[in-house]
Amino acid sequence: MRALLVDSGFGMLIVVIWWASLPALVAAPPLAKFAFPIAAFIILEPVMVALTGGTPGHHLMGLRVESAATGHRIGLLRASLRALFRAALGWLTFVLALTTRKRQAIHDLCVGTVVVLRNPAALPPAECLPELRPDLESFDYPSKTRRGVAICIYLFAITSAYILILGAAVSVDCTAHAKCSFGEAAVYKGLWASWTLVCATLIVHGCRARLIGARRKARREEVRAVGP
Repeated sequence: MRALLVDSGFGMLIVVIWWASLPALVAAPPLAKFAFPIAAFIILEPVMVALTGGTPGHHLMGLRVESAATGHRIGLLRASLRALFRAALGWLTFVLALTTRKRQAIHDLCVGTVVVLRNPAALPPAECLPELRPDLESFDYPSKTRRGVAICIYLFAITSAYILILGAAVSVDCTAHAKCSFGEAAVYKGLWASWTLVCATLIVHGCRARLIGARRKARREEVRAVGP
């Protein structure tokens, strides 16, 4: 996440520079107006990942993007697909990193990559996150299918509640036509933020078998009677 914050800072800097240069590009064709941010995004994300193994954020945080199968750097095509998935899904793509064994985000799972430490020996143990493995010795876990069904049911329920509450709290002009008063805009954004947070929490707890209906169960130790 710290690498994401660093990359977001670079992204904001690019937007500021681009915005400041727009007055000089008034007479330029539309493609020329957007050439700088597009080129900067391509260089900072897929090109740097393919050629150097990471974005500026990855390098500053001591991380490397590599193939989950081979441990080598990935090609430009896979790096481009990874960047597109990450841009399309936003921060939600990182929710799955809290549940997968190798802490892979959705965009990493889609293209078969993993983010690893460049030099784990140089970091304190608290900053070296181990792989996530289920505690099979202490708990019995429900099947992945059951956990997936439970997650879908919970997401459907919370989304239905979100739609009903939104319809009661915000006018149609605000939701359908973006004509919102200040109060409606605040309520709308607050409900949306709450909904996304709850959905992310449900996904994480569902994958970890913590939801009612698909919850892990502690194994009972067998007590054997010992005769005299």
